Amino acid sequence: MSWQPEENVLLEIYSVLQLGQEGSTEVQQQVYEQIEKFSKEIEYFNRYLAIIFVDSNIDNLFVRQLSGIILKNNLINNGEGDLGYLQEYILFGLKSEEKILRLTCSTLIASVVTRFRLFSWKELINQLKESLVCSNINEVLSSLDCLQKIFQDLSFEFGAGANNIDLPNDYQPLIPIVLELMIDDNDMIRISSLSCIKELLVMMPDSLYNLSKNLIETLLLLIENEINTSALVLLSESISIIEDYHPYLFDLNHQSHQNNNKSNLSKEQQQQEEERLKQQRGWINEPLIPFMVNIISPDSKLELILNGCMFWDSWSKNGRTRQQLRKYIPTMIGSLYHHMKYTDGSLLERYSVVEDESNEEGEYSVRKAASSALESLSKRFGSELLDNLLLLIKDSLKHEKWIERECAILSIGQISYYCYNEMLEYLPELIPYLFECVNSISINISDNIYENEKSKQINNNNNNNNNNINQNFNKNEELKSEHPLLRSTALWAIGRYIHWILKQKDEQAIEQIYQITIECLFAQDPFLQISACSCLSEFIHEGSQFLSLINVNLLIETLGRAVLEYSASNLKYIYSVITNFFESFGQTIINNNELQISRLIEPLINQLEKAIKSEISTKIIKVFNVLSAAAANLEDIFLDYSEITFNYSFQLMENILIEYIKASQSKEEIYSGVLPEKEPAIFAFNFLSCLIQGIKSKSAALIENSDLLNYVEFAISDFNEDLRESSTLLLSQLSIHCFDQIMEYLPNYLTILTQNLHSAFESIFINSCNCIIEISNSMDSNEMEKYLPNILKKLINSMFEKHVNKRIPIMAAITISHLALSNPQFISQHFESFAEPWFYWITRINETSELDNSFRAVCNIATSNPNVFSNYFLEFCQALVYHKNPEKELKNALIKIFLDFKNSLQNEWFQYYQSFPEKLRNQLKSLYNF
Repeated sequence: MSWQPEENVLLEIYSVLQLGQEGSTEVQQQVYEQIEKFSKEIEYFNRYLAIIFVDSNIDNLFVRQLSGIILKNNLINNGEGDLGYLQEYILFGLKSEEKILRLTCSTLIASVVTRFRLFSWKELINQLKESLVCSNINEVLSSLDCLQKIFQDLSFEFGAGANNIDLPNDYQPLIPIVLELMIDDNDMIRISSLSCIKELLVMMPDSLYNLSKNLIETLLLLIENEINTSALVLLSESISIIEDYHPYLFDLNHQSHQNNNKSNLSKEQQQQEEERLKQQRGWINEPLIPFMVNIISPDSKLELILNGCMFWDSWSKNGRTRQQLRKYIPTMIGSLYHHMKYTDGSLLERYSVVEDESNEEGEYSVRKAASSALESLSKRFGSELLDNLLLLIKDSLKHEKWIERECAILSIGQISYYCYNEMLEYLPELIPYLFECVNSISINISDNIYENEKSKQINNNNNNNNNNINQNFNKNEELKSEHPLLRSTALWAIGRYIHWILKQKDEQAIEQIYQITIECLFAQDPFLQISACSCLSEFIHEGSQFLSLINVNLLIETLGRAVLEYSASNLKYIYSVITNFFESFGQTIINNNELQISRLIEPLINQLEKAIKSEISTKIIKVFNVLSAAAANLEDIFLDYSEITFNYSFQLMENILIEYIKASQSKEEIYSGVLPEKEPAIFAFNFLSCLIQGIKSKSAALIENSDLLNYVEFAISDFNEDLRESSTLLLSQLSIHCFDQIMEYLPNYLTILTQNLHSAFESIFINSCNCIIEISNSMDSNEMEKYLPNILKKLINSMFEKHVNKRIPIMAAITISHLALSNPQFISQHFESFAEPWFYWITRINETSELDNSFRAVCNIATSNPNVFSNYFLEFCQALVYHKNPEKELKNALIKIFLDFKNSLQNEWFQYYQSFPEKLRNQLKSLYNF
């Protein structure tokens, strides 16, 4: 007999849920406790919740929605137990007449689908297909919302810009339907379908990639016709995502980007192909560029401006052709400059960001995005951009309003890196002007600084330059109180030109700037502190030239003092300076016993202890970052602090993972549905990697006295991508420096690492390859051979697959090369299965040491399996010409392979060699005298 609900139980649950509408904390707690009791005592409790959720005869929408939320959390936290029965009930919610219930149902279905991998739920797929093409707008919207949430969960799982992934098979036919709905007459349908596509664009599954020509054409159609603001925001965001993650989609014949056929072209042919594609972009550029220029105009909505600025930032970084944009540059620079000015709204937000770092939206974000876009465009347009910008700042540098002067100074700082040479003629006057802005002194600045003409060339004589700078520094006029944000931006702008300042070798001017930077480091105003940190980092970045001018111990003490005195919101900026300091001067500290580094390390450890006690993730992560730089760069100098920092990081990581394991295995609170966050554990793993990298084998005792290796095994197999990435990085260091300690764990480690050779996750793939390489270097070759068949199979597949990012097949080729050095007999036996792609990808290796290793592997394979190797002699020669300067010993070995094969053919050699392309024969003759 089929199960039937008991009416009295149904009413009891309903009455308790109804109480949830009351606002008092006491009643809410009673409801929570009663529901927990129900879940333990009532058989098929989830079925009752599902009935209440979908029963259209119940008028109380709150009760129905709450039952759906509790049902979702129960299913997620308690497993799929009764899911088979519940699936048919859940679907009814998608057709509800009430929007709030449809949204709840969409969330419930998406959570269940991704949590239990129900990608072949036929009833759901069929209902989505029917609803997407039906005439009922609510049903269409409900289905789109459900799809959007499923796609959102998948994009979060795979991460932005993931490679070589696709949607589950049953979902792929839905994409063309969603694309068609993007141009539906109904505004809400267009908005919902755009939301779906936006989520897909983040991860770019193959099924969308294969429809990308249709996608681009649809987007262009919307560009020309869309007027709904919400749809325009999603449209511009989608375009920005494409430009950021998948810029090749804007090429008409972008499929060539996906195919490896292009790799068979010569460099000259490849250049011609790229030029052809650039010309074909015209059909896209014509509507696209005016649209993206227009949305950053001063009167646009904030969301549109932000998307537009992000697009132009990515567009410039992607090295797009300038010709199509040139006529819009004056308009664009004017718009960006306008958005860089402080407004009443952005000023309020600027101050709130200091207090609350999570407040990163609104007008202040637009200011930052516009500034970043201006900097990126300056790389592409250089003097052309500067000419237009100087026209705008002409009067602003003298303006009575500090906001106008601040914007002019900000723009001068933003273009410093890419318009450096163009700015040289203005710097002798500009730097003193900026200094006096910081020093709260108003001075006159000559017309030379803003006139759009070439002034006289700067004298290359250092003495003359020094006199000019000193003279300008002495132009102090009456004191005038300046706004702290103006002073802050001026000091930051000085930092952007530190390279030029140090190059002048004017010790007096350098001393003045350095001193005011240190003074501002401890200013009461938080913005001055931030800019002082930025300026000091630029000083440190200049390296030995800066180091020779200062007392290093005094700088160490100053940084340590700042660590102790800075507010929580500004600590990240001083941490950035300290990280730069360790990375730039680590070797100097190691070589100088007189440096009192404890005055800096001890305050940092004190901050780590406080951060861990506070249990605030952001604080913990920031301290770990800077201590990681110290551990990696100070080597044995950090040994005195290794035990205490190891214990802190290990205990933190252990506590988080234990809590996570318990939570994932037991019942969670009904209302939460949230597992403990792992981010602090991720950064603890990163720190341990740096610690072992720094103190090397001396870390063995720390490893032996802890349970770290068990947690590494858990972490490298966890579903969280960042945790797997950081733990495989740690395992790589353990393999190098603590191999004896990890020996007993290697069977499990290698099995998991092999599973992690999945091209969808680039960083994990690369870290896993590095681990395998290091393990193979130390492991007995006979023992290693047990794992090589599966490893090699995964690596070969990765070289044959199509990839947007070429680092994966290159890393696969590098790994095979290392395995051929450590296990030449086994790899040589399988040479025929990977020869062609391997020869191709090793020629794409940029790092000389890895290229050398790969050609040493060629020598090993040629020696171990000469008969099969001879079948790929042409591929060998084609690869050989890419290594233009091998070491002498390696070059002789490669020549020997060539001559041995030549001799083996005897009289047939000449005819065989003449079959080679003439260009290849000429290259071989030029490089190897063949």
